[in-house]
Amino acid sequence: MIRKAEMKEYRYVLKKYGYNKNDFDIDHKNKSENPTNKYLRGIITIENVKTGINISYNYGNGYAWVPVFAEDLKNGAFEVHNPT
Repeated sequence: MIRKAEMKEYRYVLKKYGYNKNDFDIDHKNKSENPTNKYLRGIITIENVKTGINISYNYGNGYAWVPVFAEDLKNGAFEVHNPT
């Protein structure tokens, strides 16, 4: 389960980069069946509703998915880039 503090940070990142919660879909799946990694709790998939681009992030103890998501937003990873 995603922690409240992580969701608060996620919403802050959206706002910082000019988005709102309706611009992205977020889904998470618990990954308790992975016995080799006791710190991995699951996978979070975030999709830009307009572009359909989605990126998955590991979450759990030691996985800082929100800063990685923020870096992806900053670098335009959720936007369509047309070659010129």
